[in-house]
Amino acid sequence: MVPGVQTASEVMVARRPGVRLLKFYPAEAAGGSDVLEDFARVFPDVAFMPSGKITFELLPGYARLSNIASVGGTWMLAAGRSRRKFRSVCVGRCNGHGLPLAAFVTHV
Repeated sequence: MVPGVQTASEVMVARRPGVRLLKFYPAEAAGGSDVLEDFARVFPDVAFMPSGKITFELLPGYARLSNIASVGGTWMLAAGRSRRKFRSVCVGRCNGHGLPLAAFVTHV
């Protein structure tokens, strides 16, 4: 389980017991890549998994950040695509923005 956060205070609470991987949700409503860029300076030992209203067009803003472990969003699947094409779409889109693709959700 990866704890979710939105604020710096929540990150501080999560760090106390040693948590260093956090979900940032809902990312865009909470300030998106601008907030995570600030978090990278304040919490250099924490990585984030943002999701929530992140579109394909917003990926470059997240890809440039050093504290991003993964990015989730509906951008992963184009309308009408089958599950079989899920992996190739994800790999292509992530590679195109310099994002490593470490894991896939197979129950979309």
